[in-house]
Amino acid sequence: MSLKEIVVSCAMEHYNKYMNDTKEQKKMKKSHLKFILLFGCILIPCLGGLLSAYFSIQVKTIHLIIFICLPVGLMGLINSKFVSMKYKAMEALVAFMITCCLLAGLMHWLKNIPHSNSPDIRCRINLKFLENAFSVYADNYGGNLPSENWCDLFLEEMHVKPWFFKCKGDEYIRDAESSYAMNENAVGKKLSELPADMVLLFETDLGKGNGERQPIKTCRSFDRFKVMASLFEGDEMVYPERWNQVGGSEILEIKKHRKTDEIDGCNILFVSDEAEFIKADEIKNLKWKAEE
Repeated sequence: MSLKEIVVSCAMEHYNKYMNDTKEQKKMKKSHLKFILLFGCILIPCLGGLLSAYFSIQVKTIHLIIFICLPVGLMGLINSKFVSMKYKAMEALVAFMITCCLLAGLMHWLKNIPHSNSPDIRCRINLKFLENAFSVYADNYGGNLPSENWCDLFLEEMHVKPWFFKCKGDEYIRDAESSYAMNENAVGKKLSELPADMVLLFETDLGKGNGERQPIKTCRSFDRFKVMASLFEGDEMVYPERWNQVGGSEILEIKKHRKTDEIDGCNILFVSDEAEFIKADEIKNLKWKAEE
């Protein structure tokens, strides 16, 4: 039996059952449907507000949905038979005001959540994605982290797309260039043996502006890696040293987010898989070596 036949059969079965119901049963089913629809007028705006924190929906749009759907849902429920008749008008008004206050608190919370199109947030999303690549790589290679050509390995073996190496707050960066560097003290080490609060990846400008950009086919492992050759033509211009960066605190960049976030600092990925924005005055407290 095809899917279409199954759907039609189920629909006809429910229709025939509905037609055979008594008048009271039909009335009850209509009331249930009305309740579900009205409850949806309350639930959908609330869920939309929560989802806006993750999908960058304009908060003004959520406000509009809430102030249209919510009053309709509340007033409908108050007038429905699911609310006791002794629910006086004043009690209904108080309930409505309390609900509005709760929603006002929700909207205030949403306003203070940075949207995912913020350079700071997008940068941390990139770091979290790269952390997954580190974990998968370690699983495939006996728990060991990649060597110094970590960008090449992630591109070729972990199928990490080029844009995950680029911070949105990094102006003029191009594909096949990286905004991040790997902690030199973590290269090739066993992931399970490193302390959770040790730096794994961090933002850097190493390689930026070192001479002129050159064709990618002359300064990357273009012939060695099939994925790179499939992603690029070979004539794209990149900084030769802005890829596979490895180092320590001396190459960490703290001014990248000054223009957009008005604060000096750096996004850091820790061994624990946590990605955080560390302010400039707190960077001195970072752990760079396992024995520290």
